Amino acid sequence: MKFMNMKRFASTVMAGALTLSLAAPAFAADSQTVITATYAETTLDVTVPANTAATINPYGLPVTMEDATTTLSGQPITISTPLMIENKSGVALKVGASIETTVGTGMTLETTKGSYDAETDKKLYVEFQAFEAAGIDGTTAADITKTNPAWAALKDADAALKVALDSTQAVDADPTGDDLVLREGKDGLAQAGGVAFVRLSGAVAKKAAWATTDKLVATITYSFEPAVYSKSAGTITGNVTVAASSTEDLTLNPSALPSGVTVAKWEWSSSDSSKATVSYKAGDTTGLKATVTHVAAGKSNITVSGVGSDGITYSTTIEVTLS
Repeated sequence: MKFMNMKRFASTVMAGALTLSLAAPAFAADSQTVITATYAETTLDVTVPANTAATINPYGLPVTMEDATTTLSGQPITISTPLMIENKSGVALKVGASIETTVGTGMTLETTKGSYDAETDKKLYVEFQAFEAAGIDGTTAADITKTNPAWAALKDADAALKVALDSTQAVDADPTGDDLVLREGKDGLAQAGGVAFVRLSGAVAKKAAWATTDKLVATITYSFEPAVYSKSAGTITGNVTVAASSTEDLTLNPSALPSGVTVAKWEWSSSDSSKATVSYKAGDTTGLKATVTHVAAGKSNITVSGVGSDGITYSTTIEVTLS
């Protein structure tokens, strides 16, 4: 009996040793991966305007543009050829600009716009402005019958980026509303939404003794960074104050979508889910209705977005107060 017990014990030890040997890690020769990261500059395919001549035109007298049918008038800083940025890159880009300005002897560049109707000193106020060139793409950008009328119709109030020029320091253009984002390019060309107009505008002393030697030089340095290109989806309606322990419904009216453009699915989101959550309204099959639920007092931005049949993202946001 004692011999049999010892025999079983020996078998147990051998089994344990076998198990340990199978569990031991195996090392192969050269079994390492070394990853070395170095910076590689990424080249964006963006076209910016070439150096361009402009005219100090105190009364904004009419100028006939190159197509011989479009008249540009009311521009004290007259640029008779449309200046365009074209984004041909595979990613949407947010546009920025920094401008350095010099003026000739005897000229004063004002940084606040005023009335210059009776001014006899050589004073002027000049803004850098940038606009989305609506409806212009990489093909129509070369068609002056399309670009010239659009250029002549630009209005100061519609600029997406603007800044008053300053001869004492460089200035950065800021968005007047949302950022100026140019849509990604396709097949090496800018798509509609991927082109921007840039210009100078302002006011000039009308009764000053201007001479052909008077000169303003603006040097514009552009910057670009990846962004999301989106357009307004329309308006959101509903009660934007949600009481504690309650809900409110919101409805999207997709009135801003271009004719013929559809969105297969709308997505709703809350910028701060610790204050409010949002979900599709029960029983609604359109995705246009959502229910906001109060979580805690504060504020949250409720956004609805969707990709249109034209490939553009459409989005609208509304601020909700949680009382």
